[in-house]
Amino acid sequence: MPTVGKRHAVVVGVNNYDTDSGLGNLQYCANDAESLYDALLSYAQFDASNVVLFSDGSHKDAHRPSYSDILSAVEQACRLASEDDLVLFFFAGHGTRDDSDSYFLTSEYRANIVADSSISIQKLNSYFKQSKAKFKVRIFDACHSGRFARRGLVTPVSLEHLAVNAEGWASLAACKENQYSHELAEIGHGVFSYFLIRGLSGHASSDGKYVTLDDLKMYVLDKTIDLTTKRGLEQTPVFRGDQAGRLEFCLVGGPGATAPSPSVAKIVTSEPDKLAPSPAATPGFLKELAEIAEKDPPVSNFIYQSDKTRLEIATKLCEVSFETATKYACNELPRGHKLVAKKAVLKECILNDSLARYIKNSQIANLVDCEFIYKEVTRHKDEWETTEEPNWGLGGLGMFGSKTRTKRKVSVPYQEQELSEIVDKKGWPNSVTSIEYRPASRDYPFCNCTTAILPWAHGLYLAAYFATSVATKSMSDSWDTDSFSMRIFKAIPVEPIPWIQSEWETLFAQFVSFVVECTKARHMSIGKTLVLQTSKK
Repeated sequence: MPTVGKRHAVVVGVNNYDTDSGLGNLQYCANDAESLYDALLSYAQFDASNVVLFSDGSHKDAHRPSYSDILSAVEQACRLASEDDLVLFFFAGHGTRDDSDSYFLTSEYRANIVADSSISIQKLNSYFKQSKAKFKVRIFDACHSGRFARRGLVTPVSLEHLAVNAEGWASLAACKENQYSHELAEIGHGVFSYFLIRGLSGHASSDGKYVTLDDLKMYVLDKTIDLTTKRGLEQTPVFRGDQAGRLEFCLVGGPGATAPSPSVAKIVTSEPDKLAPSPAATPGFLKELAEIAEKDPPVSNFIYQSDKTRLEIATKLCEVSFETATKYACNELPRGHKLVAKKAVLKECILNDSLARYIKNSQIANLVDCEFIYKEVTRHKDEWETTEEPNWGLGGLGMFGSKTRTKRKVSVPYQEQELSEIVDKKGWPNSVTSIEYRPASRDYPFCNCTTAILPWAHGLYLAAYFATSVATKSMSDSWDTDSFSMRIFKAIPVEPIPWIQSEWETLFAQFVSFVVECTKARHMSIGKTLVLQTSKK
Protein backbone atom coordinates (compact mmCIF):
# COMPACT_ATOMS: atom_id res chain seq x y z
CA MET A 1 0.00 0.00 0.00
CA PRO A 2 1.10 3.62 -0.49
CA THR A 3 3.36 4.97 2.22
CA VAL A 4 1.47 8.25 2.74
CA GLY A 5 -1.99 9.17 4.01
CA LYS A 6 -4.14 11.74 2.24
CA ARG A 7 -2.92 13.22 -1.02
CA HIS A 8 -3.44 16.92 -1.68
CA ALA A 9 -2.74 18.55 -5.04
CA VAL A 10 -3.00 21.88 -6.84
CA VAL A 11 -2.72 21.46 -10.62
CA VAL A 12 -2.34 24.49 -12.90
CA GLY A 13 -2.23 24.92 -16.69
CA VAL A 14 -2.29 28.34 -18.40
CA ASN A 15 -2.59 28.79 -22.16
CA ASN A 16 -3.98 32.29 -22.51
CA TYR A 17 -2.29 35.53 -21.47
CA ASP A 18 -3.65 39.08 -21.57
CA THR A 19 -2.45 41.34 -24.37
CA ASP A 20 -1.10 43.74 -21.74
CA SER A 21 1.11 40.98 -20.31
CA GLY A 22 3.33 41.10 -23.40
CA LEU A 23 3.34 37.28 -23.56
CA GLY A 24 2.37 34.97 -26.37
CA ASN A 25 -0.36 32.39 -25.80
CA LEU A 26 0.53 28.71 -25.42
CA GLN A 27 -1.29 25.71 -26.86
CA TYR A 28 -1.19 22.63 -24.69
CA CYS A 29 -0.59 23.69 -21.06
CA ALA A 30 -4.28 23.41 -20.21
CA ASN A 31 -4.31 19.93 -21.78
CA ASP A 32 -1.34 18.92 -19.64
CA ALA A 33 -2.92 20.11 -16.40
CA GLU A 34 -6.34 18.62 -17.12
CA SER A 35 -4.96 15.23 -18.14
CA LEU A 36 -2.65 15.13 -15.12
CA TYR A 37 -5.59 15.97 -12.86
CA ASP A 38 -7.53 13.04 -14.33
CA ALA A 39 -4.50 10.75 -14.06
CA LEU A 40 -4.01 11.59 -10.37
CA LEU A 41 -7.62 10.61 -9.68
CA SER A 42 -7.49 7.47 -11.84
CA TYR A 43 -4.10 6.04 -10.89
CA ALA A 44 -2.49 7.79 -7.93
CA GLN A 45 -5.03 7.43 -5.10
CA PHE A 46 -5.85 11.17 -5.03
CA ASP A 47 -9.38 12.02 -3.90
CA ALA A 48 -11.17 14.72 -5.90
CA SER A 49 -12.06 16.56 -2.68
CA ASN A 50 -8.35 17.18 -2.06
CA VAL A 51 -7.33 18.16 -5.61
CA VAL A 52 -7.89 21.61 -7.13
CA LEU A 53 -7.58 22.12 -10.89
CA PHE A 54 -6.85 25.56 -12.35
CA SER A 55 -7.05 25.75 -16.13
CA ASP A 56 -8.31 27.98 -18.92
CA GLY A 57 -9.33 24.87 -20.88
CA SER A 58 -12.72 23.18 -21.01
CA HIS A 59 -12.51 20.67 -18.12
CA LYS A 60 -15.69 20.59 -16.05
CA ASP A 61 -13.77 20.75 -12.75
CA ALA A 62 -11.45 23.61 -13.75
CA HIS A 63 -11.26 26.96 -11.92
CA ARG A 64 -10.00 30.16 -13.56
CA PRO A 65 -6.21 30.25 -13.03
CA SER A 66 -5.72 33.55 -11.21
CA TYR A 67 -2.48 33.85 -9.29
CA SER A 68 -4.12 34.83 -5.97
CA ASP A 69 -6.55 31.89 -6.10
CA ILE A 70 -3.71 29.50 -6.94
CA LEU A 71 -1.59 30.72 -4.02
CA SER A 72 -4.59 30.47 -1.72
CA ALA A 73 -5.21 26.86 -2.79
CA VAL A 74 -1.53 25.93 -2.24
CA GLU A 75 -1.50 27.54 1.20
CA GLN A 76 -4.67 25.70 2.19
CA ALA A 77 -3.38 22.33 0.92
CA CYS A 78 -0.11 22.75 2.84
CA ARG A 79 -1.89 23.92 5.99
CA LEU A 80 -4.47 21.11 6.04
CA ALA A 81 -1.98 18.32 5.32
CA SER A 82 -1.08 16.17 8.32
CA GLU A 83 2.20 14.42 9.11
CA ASP A 84 1.20 11.36 7.06
CA ASP A 85 0.09 13.27 3.96
CA LEU A 86 1.53 14.25 0.58
CA VAL A 87 1.21 17.65 -1.11
CA LEU A 88 1.75 18.05 -4.85
CA PHE A 89 1.91 21.22 -6.97
CA PHE A 90 2.02 21.16 -10.78
CA PHE A 91 2.35 24.14 -13.12
CA ALA A 92 2.43 24.29 -16.93
CA GLY A 93 2.82 27.69 -18.56
CA HIS A 94 5.16 30.67 -18.80
CA GLY A 95 7.93 31.17 -16.24
CA THR A 96 10.50 33.85 -15.50
CA ARG A 97 12.77 35.18 -12.78
CA ASP A 98 14.39 38.34 -11.48
CA ASP A 99 17.47 38.87 -9.32
CA SER A 100 15.84 37.48 -6.19
CA ASP A 101 13.17 34.96 -7.17
CA SER A 102 11.58 32.80 -9.87
CA TYR A 103 7.92 33.05 -10.88
CA PHE A 104 5.16 31.17 -12.64
CA LEU A 105 2.92 33.45 -14.65
CA THR A 106 -0.82 33.70 -15.06
CA SER A 107 -2.67 36.15 -17.29
CA GLU A 108 -2.36 38.89 -14.62
CA TYR A 109 1.41 39.05 -15.17
CA ARG A 110 2.91 42.49 -15.83
CA ALA A 111 6.65 42.87 -16.37
CA ASN A 112 6.96 46.02 -14.25
CA ILE A 113 5.34 44.39 -11.19
CA VAL A 114 6.36 40.77 -11.65
CA ALA A 115 6.55 40.06 -7.90
CA ASP A 116 3.01 41.37 -7.36
CA SER A 117 1.38 39.68 -10.35
CA SER A 118 2.95 36.21 -10.45
CA ILE A 119 3.27 33.03 -8.43
CA SER A 120 6.50 33.41 -6.48
CA ILE A 121 8.51 30.22 -5.93
CA GLN A 122 9.82 31.65 -2.67
CA LYS A 123 6.21 32.07 -1.54
CA LEU A 124 5.49 28.47 -2.57
CA ASN A 125 8.61 27.39 -0.67
CA SER A 126 7.40 29.14 2.47
CA TYR A 127 4.10 27.26 2.35
CA PHE A 128 5.89 23.94 1.80
CA LYS A 129 8.33 24.60 4.64
CA GLN A 130 5.49 25.28 7.08
CA SER A 131 3.47 22.25 6.03
CA LYS A 132 3.42 19.17 8.25
CA ALA A 133 3.07 16.93 5.18
CA LYS A 134 5.33 13.92 5.10
CA PHE A 135 6.28 14.61 1.50
CA LYS A 136 6.09 17.64 -0.79
CA VAL A 137 6.33 17.30 -4.57
CA ARG A 138 6.50 20.09 -7.14
CA ILE A 139 6.49 19.50 -10.89
CA PHE A 140 7.06 22.32 -13.39
CA ASP A 141 6.61 22.27 -17.15
CA ALA A 142 7.75 25.83 -17.88
CA CYS A 143 10.89 27.40 -19.28
CA HIS A 144 11.74 30.60 -21.12
CA SER A 145 10.69 30.80 -24.75
CA GLY A 146 7.09 31.78 -25.40
CA ARG A 147 7.52 30.86 -29.07
CA PHE A 148 5.23 28.51 -30.97
CA ALA A 149 5.72 24.89 -29.87
CA ARG A 150 7.80 25.98 -26.89
CA ARG A 151 6.66 27.22 -23.56
CA GLY A 152 7.90 29.65 -20.99
CA LEU A 153 9.00 33.30 -20.95
CA VAL A 154 12.14 35.25 -21.61
CA THR A 155 14.09 34.17 -18.58
CA PRO A 156 14.53 30.64 -17.23
CA VAL A 157 13.23 29.70 -13.83
CA SER A 158 16.32 29.32 -11.65
CA LEU A 159 17.10 25.76 -10.62
CA GLU A 160 18.45 27.16 -7.36
CA HIS A 161 14.89 28.08 -6.45
CA LEU A 162 13.67 24.49 -6.80
CA ALA A 163 15.07 23.50 -3.41
CA VAL A 164 12.83 23.40 -0.34
CA ASN A 165 14.44 23.59 3.08
CA ALA A 166 12.25 20.85 4.53
CA GLU A 167 12.23 17.11 5.09
CA GLY A 168 10.87 14.89 2.33
CA TRP A 169 10.61 17.03 -0.80
CA ALA A 170 11.14 16.69 -4.53
CA SER A 171 11.11 19.11 -7.45
CA LEU A 172 10.99 17.95 -11.06
CA ALA A 173 11.42 20.54 -13.83
CA ALA A 174 10.86 19.99 -17.55
CA CYS A 175 14.27 21.23 -18.71
CA LYS A 176 17.54 22.91 -17.83
CA GLU A 177 17.72 26.69 -17.50
CA ASN A 178 19.15 27.23 -20.98
CA GLN A 179 16.68 24.93 -22.77
CA TYR A 180 13.10 24.98 -23.98
CA SER A 181 10.21 22.82 -22.88
CA HIS A 182 8.90 21.44 -26.16
CA GLU A 183 5.34 20.70 -27.26
CA LEU A 184 4.24 18.33 -30.02
CA ALA A 185 1.06 18.85 -32.03
CA GLU A 186 0.78 15.10 -32.70
CA ILE A 187 0.12 14.42 -29.02
CA GLY A 188 -1.43 17.76 -28.05
CA HIS A 189 0.83 17.96 -24.99
CA GLY A 190 4.22 19.02 -23.80
CA VAL A 191 6.67 16.14 -24.20
CA PHE A 192 7.57 16.20 -20.49
CA SER A 193 3.94 16.19 -19.30
CA TYR A 194 3.04 13.48 -21.82
CA PHE A 195 5.58 11.08 -20.29
CA LEU A 196 4.69 12.17 -16.77
CA ILE A 197 1.08 11.06 -17.30
CA ARG A 198 2.11 7.83 -19.04
CA GLY A 199 4.47 7.10 -16.16
CA LEU A 200 1.72 7.51 -13.55
CA SER A 201 -0.49 5.07 -15.44
CA GLY A 202 1.98 2.26 -14.71
CA HIS A 203 4.40 2.53 -17.64
CA ALA A 204 7.08 3.80 -15.24
CA SER A 205 6.78 0.92 -12.76
CA SER A 206 9.94 -1.11 -12.29
CA ASP A 207 8.28 -4.00 -10.43
CA GLY A 208 4.80 -4.03 -11.99
CA LYS A 209 3.23 -3.26 -8.59
CA TYR A 210 4.02 0.33 -7.71
CA VAL A 211 5.10 3.52 -9.45
CA THR A 212 7.56 5.07 -7.01
CA LEU A 213 8.95 8.59 -7.17
CA ASP A 214 12.29 7.13 -8.31
CA ASP A 215 10.53 5.11 -11.03
CA LEU A 216 8.67 8.19 -12.21
CA LYS A 217 11.62 10.56 -12.36
CA MET A 218 13.85 8.05 -14.22
CA TYR A 219 11.08 7.20 -16.70
CA VAL A 220 10.28 10.85 -17.44
CA LEU A 221 13.94 11.85 -17.71
CA ASP A 222 14.91 8.96 -19.99
CA LYS A 223 11.87 9.14 -22.25
CA THR A 224 11.88 12.93 -22.60
CA ILE A 225 15.59 13.02 -23.48
CA ASP A 226 15.23 10.09 -25.91
CA LEU A 227 12.26 11.49 -27.86
CA THR A 228 13.43 15.10 -28.02
CA THR A 229 16.90 13.98 -29.14
CA LYS A 230 15.38 11.91 -31.95
CA ARG A 231 13.28 14.93 -32.98
CA GLY A 232 16.44 17.03 -33.25
CA LEU A 233 15.61 18.95 -30.07
CA GLU A 234 17.38 19.35 -26.75
CA GLN A 235 15.52 18.97 -23.47
CA THR A 236 16.86 17.50 -20.25
CA PRO A 237 14.50 17.39 -17.25
CA VAL A 238 16.01 18.26 -13.87
CA PHE A 239 15.34 16.60 -10.52
CA ARG A 240 16.13 17.98 -7.07
CA GLY A 241 15.05 16.35 -3.84
CA ASP A 242 15.69 14.96 -0.40
CA GLN A 243 13.86 11.81 0.58
CA ALA A 244 14.21 8.92 2.98
CA GLY A 245 12.96 5.57 1.75
CA ARG A 246 10.64 5.20 -1.22
CA LEU A 247 7.59 7.22 -2.06
CA GLU A 248 4.96 5.08 -3.76
CA PHE A 249 2.91 7.28 -6.03
CA CYS A 250 0.66 4.63 -7.53
CA LEU A 251 -0.43 1.08 -6.84
CA VAL A 252 -0.63 -0.30 -10.38
CA GLY A 253 -4.12 -1.64 -11.04
CA GLY A 254 -4.87 -1.73 -7.31
CA PRO A 255 -7.93 -0.74 -5.29
CA GLY A 256 -9.13 2.79 -6.03
CA ALA A 257 -7.98 2.78 -9.64
CA THR A 258 -10.72 4.07 -11.94
CA ALA A 259 -11.26 4.15 -15.68
CA PRO A 260 -9.15 6.94 -17.18
CA SER A 261 -10.72 9.90 -18.95
CA PRO A 262 -10.62 9.88 -22.78
CA SER A 263 -7.69 12.32 -22.83
CA VAL A 264 -5.66 10.18 -20.43
CA ALA A 265 -6.62 6.95 -22.20
CA LYS A 266 -5.35 8.45 -25.46
CA ILE A 267 -1.97 9.16 -23.83
CA VAL A 268 -1.73 5.79 -22.10
CA THR A 269 -2.56 3.75 -25.22
CA SER A 270 -0.43 5.84 -27.60
CA GLU A 271 2.89 4.56 -28.97
CA PRO A 272 5.80 6.95 -28.23
CA ASP A 273 8.04 5.16 -30.73
CA LYS A 274 5.80 6.41 -33.53
CA LEU A 275 6.57 10.01 -32.51
CA ALA A 276 10.22 9.59 -33.45
CA PRO A 277 11.16 10.46 -37.08
CA SER A 278 11.13 7.47 -39.42
CA PRO A 279 11.50 7.01 -43.18
CA ALA A 280 7.72 6.83 -43.46
CA ALA A 281 7.46 10.30 -41.90
CA THR A 282 9.91 11.94 -44.34
CA PRO A 283 7.25 13.02 -46.90
CA GLY A 284 5.28 14.69 -44.13
CA PHE A 285 8.34 16.59 -42.89
CA LEU A 286 9.16 17.71 -46.45
CA LYS A 287 5.61 18.93 -46.93
CA GLU A 288 5.78 20.89 -43.67
CA LEU A 289 9.11 22.40 -44.69
CA ALA A 290 7.67 23.46 -48.07
CA GLU A 291 4.74 25.15 -46.34
CA ILE A 292 7.10 27.06 -44.07
CA ALA A 293 9.31 28.11 -46.99
CA GLU A 294 6.32 29.49 -48.92
CA LYS A 295 5.47 31.92 -46.14
CA ASP A 296 7.26 35.11 -45.19
CA PRO A 297 8.69 34.69 -41.70
CA PRO A 298 6.96 36.95 -39.17
CA VAL A 299 10.33 38.37 -38.02
CA SER A 300 11.73 39.19 -41.49
CA ASN A 301 11.38 42.94 -40.92
CA PHE A 302 13.80 42.66 -38.00
CA ILE A 303 16.44 40.33 -39.45
CA TYR A 304 19.49 42.01 -41.02
CA GLN A 305 21.13 40.25 -43.96
CA SER A 306 24.77 40.85 -42.97
CA ASP A 307 26.92 42.13 -40.13
CA LYS A 308 28.14 44.95 -42.38
CA THR A 309 24.58 46.14 -42.96
CA ARG A 310 23.83 45.91 -39.27
CA LEU A 311 26.88 48.02 -38.38
CA GLU A 312 26.06 50.64 -41.03
CA ILE A 313 22.48 50.99 -39.82
CA ALA A 314 23.55 51.07 -36.17
CA THR A 315 26.03 53.89 -36.91
CA LYS A 316 23.35 55.89 -38.69
CA LEU A 317 20.85 55.26 -35.89
CA CYS A 318 23.33 56.51 -33.30
CA GLU A 319 23.73 59.74 -35.30
CA VAL A 320 19.97 60.21 -35.69
CA SER A 321 19.37 59.49 -32.01
CA PHE A 322 21.96 62.08 -30.95
CA GLU A 323 20.64 64.68 -33.40
CA THR A 324 17.10 64.15 -32.13
CA ALA A 325 18.20 64.24 -28.49
CA THR A 326 20.14 67.47 -29.15
CA LYS A 327 17.05 69.05 -30.66
CA TYR A 328 15.00 68.29 -27.57
CA ALA A 329 17.81 69.32 -25.24
CA CYS A 330 17.78 72.82 -26.79
CA ASN A 331 14.65 73.65 -24.81
CA GLU A 332 15.47 76.61 -22.60
CA LEU A 333 14.78 76.33 -18.88
CA PRO A 334 14.87 79.23 -16.39
CA ARG A 335 17.39 79.98 -13.65
CA GLY A 336 20.24 77.83 -14.87
CA HIS A 337 18.44 74.47 -15.17
CA LYS A 338 19.66 72.50 -18.22
CA LEU A 339 18.83 69.60 -20.51
CA VAL A 340 22.10 68.20 -21.90
CA ALA A 341 22.44 65.65 -24.73
CA LYS A 342 25.47 63.42 -24.95
CA LYS A 343 26.64 60.19 -26.54
CA ALA A 344 28.88 57.48 -25.14
CA VAL A 345 29.90 53.83 -25.34
CA LEU A 346 27.84 51.28 -23.47
CA LYS A 347 30.35 50.98 -20.63
CA GLU A 348 29.85 54.66 -19.75
CA CYS A 349 26.05 54.71 -19.53
CA ILE A 350 24.25 55.59 -16.31
CA LEU A 351 23.39 52.56 -14.10
CA ASN A 352 25.22 50.21 -16.45
CA ASP A 353 25.01 47.43 -13.84
CA SER A 354 21.21 47.71 -13.71
CA LEU A 355 21.04 47.57 -17.51
CA ALA A 356 23.30 44.51 -17.48
CA ARG A 357 20.99 42.68 -15.06
CA TYR A 358 17.91 43.61 -17.07
CA ILE A 359 19.39 42.32 -20.34
CA LYS A 360 20.77 39.20 -18.64
CA ASN A 361 17.22 38.37 -17.55
CA SER A 362 15.73 39.11 -20.98
CA GLN A 363 14.81 37.11 -24.05
CA ILE A 364 17.98 38.19 -25.86
CA ALA A 365 20.40 37.29 -23.06
CA ASN A 366 21.92 34.43 -25.06
CA LEU A 367 21.86 36.35 -28.35
CA VAL A 368 23.06 39.83 -27.45
CA ASP A 369 26.37 40.66 -29.11
CA CYS A 370 27.82 42.38 -26.04
CA GLU A 371 29.93 41.13 -23.15
CA PHE A 372 28.74 40.61 -19.60
CA ILE A 373 31.40 41.37 -16.98
CA TYR A 374 31.40 39.67 -13.58
CA LYS A 375 33.24 40.41 -10.36
CA GLU A 376 33.95 38.20 -7.37
CA VAL A 377 32.25 39.29 -4.16
CA THR A 378 32.33 37.93 -0.63
CA ARG A 379 28.98 37.05 0.88
CA HIS A 380 28.01 35.45 4.17
CA LYS A 381 25.52 32.76 5.11
CA ASP A 382 24.40 31.55 8.51
CA GLU A 383 25.27 28.01 9.54
CA TRP A 384 24.83 26.10 12.78
CA GLU A 385 28.00 25.08 14.60
CA THR A 386 27.90 22.36 17.28
CA THR A 387 30.42 22.27 20.13
CA GLU A 388 30.83 19.69 22.91
CA GLU A 389 32.01 20.26 26.48
CA PRO A 390 32.34 17.78 29.39
CA ASN A 391 29.30 17.64 31.64
CA TRP A 392 30.89 17.69 35.10
CA GLY A 393 27.65 16.95 36.86
CA LEU A 394 27.55 16.61 40.64
CA GLY A 395 30.70 17.62 42.45
CA GLY A 396 32.52 18.32 39.20
CA LEU A 397 33.26 14.64 38.61
CA GLY A 398 32.36 14.51 34.93
CA MET A 399 30.19 11.45 35.58
CA PHE A 400 30.29 8.72 32.96
CA GLY A 401 32.18 10.98 30.57
CA SER A 402 28.95 12.69 29.46
CA LYS A 403 29.14 15.85 27.38
CA THR A 404 26.93 18.87 26.76
CA ARG A 405 26.30 19.85 23.16
CA THR A 406 25.82 23.52 22.32
CA LYS A 407 24.60 24.87 18.97
CA ARG A 408 25.28 28.41 17.85
CA LYS A 409 24.73 30.28 14.64
CA VAL A 410 27.89 31.47 12.85
CA SER A 411 28.36 33.63 9.77
CA VAL A 412 30.39 31.80 7.11
CA PRO A 413 31.94 33.76 4.21
CA TYR A 414 31.84 32.43 0.65
CA GLN A 415 32.82 33.75 -2.78
CA GLU A 416 30.29 34.38 -5.52
CA GLN A 417 30.40 35.79 -9.06
CA GLU A 418 28.20 38.88 -9.42
CA LEU A 419 27.20 40.54 -12.68
CA SER A 420 28.75 44.03 -12.65
CA GLU A 421 28.41 45.54 -16.13
CA ILE A 422 27.77 45.08 -19.84
CA VAL A 423 30.20 46.46 -22.43
CA ASP A 424 30.35 46.93 -26.18
CA LYS A 425 32.48 44.58 -28.19
CA LYS A 426 35.44 46.03 -30.10
CA GLY A 427 34.55 48.09 -33.16
CA TRP A 428 30.98 48.97 -32.15
CA PRO A 429 30.02 52.68 -32.47
CA ASN A 430 29.03 55.04 -29.65
CA SER A 431 25.71 53.28 -29.16
CA VAL A 432 24.41 55.24 -26.14
CA THR A 433 22.57 58.54 -26.38
CA SER A 434 21.24 60.30 -23.30
CA ILE A 435 19.48 63.46 -22.22
CA GLU A 436 20.35 64.55 -18.72
CA TYR A 437 18.36 67.01 -16.67
CA ARG A 438 20.90 69.03 -14.67
CA PRO A 439 19.28 71.19 -11.99
CA ALA A 440 20.73 74.46 -10.78
CA SER A 441 20.37 73.63 -7.08
CA ARG A 442 20.15 70.73 -4.65
CA ASP A 443 16.42 71.30 -4.31
CA TYR A 444 16.03 69.33 -7.54
CA PRO A 445 17.14 65.80 -8.50
CA PHE A 446 19.28 64.89 -11.49
CA CYS A 447 17.34 62.82 -14.06
CA ASN A 448 18.57 60.82 -17.03
CA CYS A 449 17.03 59.31 -20.16
CA THR A 450 19.34 56.76 -21.77
CA THR A 451 18.87 54.94 -25.08
CA ALA A 452 21.22 52.15 -26.14
CA ILE A 453 21.31 50.45 -29.52
CA LEU A 454 22.33 46.84 -28.89
CA PRO A 455 23.47 44.27 -31.46
CA TRP A 456 21.99 40.82 -31.16
CA ALA A 457 22.46 37.68 -33.26
CA HIS A 458 20.62 38.85 -36.40
CA GLY A 459 19.69 42.47 -35.82
CA LEU A 460 19.46 45.41 -33.45
CA TYR A 461 17.60 46.08 -30.22
CA LEU A 462 16.63 49.39 -28.66
CA ALA A 463 16.81 49.74 -24.88
CA ALA A 464 15.60 53.01 -23.34
CA TYR A 465 15.37 53.67 -19.63
CA PHE A 466 15.05 56.46 -17.07
CA ALA A 467 16.89 57.04 -13.80
CA THR A 468 16.93 59.72 -11.13
CA SER A 469 19.32 60.67 -8.35
CA VAL A 470 18.94 60.40 -4.61
CA ALA A 471 20.31 62.82 -2.02
CA THR A 472 23.18 61.45 0.07
CA LYS A 473 24.42 62.35 3.55
CA SER A 474 27.56 63.86 2.05
CA MET A 475 25.50 66.69 0.49
CA SER A 476 25.74 65.22 -3.00
CA ASP A 477 23.52 63.28 -5.38
CA SER A 478 24.11 59.75 -6.63
CA TRP A 479 22.16 57.72 -9.18
CA ASP A 480 19.47 55.67 -7.47
CA THR A 481 19.57 52.01 -8.56
CA ASP A 482 15.95 51.55 -7.50
CA SER A 483 14.87 54.29 -9.92
CA PHE A 484 16.03 52.29 -12.99
CA SER A 485 12.95 52.10 -15.21
CA MET A 486 13.03 50.39 -18.63
CA ARG A 487 10.69 52.19 -21.06
CA ILE A 488 11.54 50.59 -24.42
CA PHE A 489 13.06 47.19 -25.02
CA LYS A 490 12.33 45.81 -28.48
CA ALA A 491 13.78 44.89 -31.85
CA ILE A 492 14.53 47.64 -34.39
CA PRO A 493 13.12 47.14 -37.91
CA VAL A 494 15.38 47.02 -40.95
CA GLU A 495 14.07 50.42 -42.09
CA PRO A 496 14.48 52.16 -38.76
CA ILE A 497 14.88 55.93 -39.24
CA PRO A 498 11.20 57.06 -39.10
CA TRP A 499 10.60 54.47 -36.40
CA ILE A 500 13.42 55.69 -34.15
CA GLN A 501 12.35 59.33 -34.51
CA SER A 502 8.78 58.45 -33.54
CA GLU A 503 10.03 56.47 -30.53
CA TRP A 504 12.18 59.42 -29.44
CA GLU A 505 9.25 61.85 -29.58
CA THR A 506 7.15 59.64 -27.31
CA LEU A 507 10.11 58.88 -25.08
CA PHE A 508 11.00 62.55 -24.57
CA ALA A 509 7.40 63.40 -23.59
CA GLN A 510 7.53 60.62 -21.01
CA PHE A 511 10.92 61.81 -19.78
CA VAL A 512 9.74 65.38 -19.17
CA SER A 513 6.82 63.97 -17.18
CA PHE A 514 9.31 61.77 -15.27
CA VAL A 515 11.44 64.83 -14.39
CA VAL A 516 8.38 66.75 -13.17
CA GLU A 517 7.25 63.89 -10.93
CA CYS A 518 10.76 63.27 -9.54
CA THR A 519 11.07 66.97 -8.73
CA LYS A 520 7.70 67.00 -6.97
CA ALA A 521 8.78 63.97 -4.94
CA ARG A 522 12.06 65.69 -3.95
CA HIS A 523 10.21 68.86 -2.87
CA MET A 524 7.64 66.85 -0.96
CA SER A 525 10.40 64.93 0.84
CA ILE A 526 12.21 68.15 1.78
CA GLY A 527 8.97 69.75 2.92
CA LYS A 528 8.10 66.84 5.23
CA THR A 529 11.60 66.91 6.71
CA LEU A 530 11.38 70.64 7.44
CA VAL A 531 7.94 70.28 9.02
CA LEU A 532 9.22 67.51 11.30
CA GLN A 533 12.24 69.56 12.34
CA THR A 534 10.07 72.64 13.03
CA SER A 535 7.57 70.66 15.08
CA LYS A 536 10.35 69.27 17.30
CA LYS A 537 11.43 72.82 18.18
